[in-house]
Amino acid sequence: MPVVGIVRIWQFMNVLKHRVQVRTAANFKLRIALLLAFSVANVVLGGLIYGWLTPEEDWGTSLFTVYAVLFSIPGADITNAPTKFATFLLNLIFVFGLLVFATILAMISEEVNSLLLAARSGRSPLAMTGHILLLNWNKQVSFILDQLEQVAVCGGHHRRHPFADRPLVILADKDKEDMDRLVLGFMRHHHLEVHTRTGKPYIVDHLRRVSASDAAAVLVLHPDTDETAGSGGTDCCSSSSSSSGASVLKTQTILALAPLLVDKKA
Repeated sequence: MPVVGIVRIWQFMNVLKHRVQVRTAANFKLRIALLLAFSVANVVLGGLIYGWLTPEEDWGTSLFTVYAVLFSIPGADITNAPTKFATFLLNLIFVFGLLVFATILAMISEEVNSLLLAARSGRSPLAMTGHILLLNWNKQVSFILDQLEQVAVCGGHHRRHPFADRPLVILADKDKEDMDRLVLGFMRHHHLEVHTRTGKPYIVDHLRRVSASDAAAVLVLHPDTDETAGSGGTDCCSSSSSSSGASVLKTQTILALAPLLVDKKA
């Protein structure tokens, strides 16, 4: 019977551990909060045990001693406790503190790596306002970049152009590295600030990622589909189907964009 009880407890702990990992996997703040709460609980529990092992010390001193050892506060001593059991307890708390520090460091490193990966892949949020938002990608991008670059160079000399001094944000279902390479190839003077993001313009969350509701102007292009990019227009039926597919994607983009712009006006 004791073995069965231990097995059940072990299974319960594994299930609890799995649920906590699932709930905190995508929430860095929640993981930090849980770890800090666990550390505070250990300070209180350690203070209670340490106070019980050292009756001559008061409650506040016991708590501060455990806190200093757990978080490696300068001046904390784990070898000068009044009793051997108290010394052993402080050493355990010190080892646990090292594990806590290593866990926090690993979590921060994981979060930084996730942010860098999101930035490199073009999926990180872009908090901007007053920008020009270009949705989808096709052969007209080079022409639009050329026109906006001319505005950036000459727009403010005589009469201020509404697009002058505004950054351009491109959201398209295309690899960020490819977009960056093509944008650099299209631009001649490099006077225009351009940001590229990978995403599907017909998904509202992806539009929020590029601050669509705060854009000064939104340009919606007829998207290139895989068929139009690779067929070369040799097959009439495939060309017609790809064109209709692109029209559907463009319509979906406008429908996803509409509620964001309506909320902005409201």
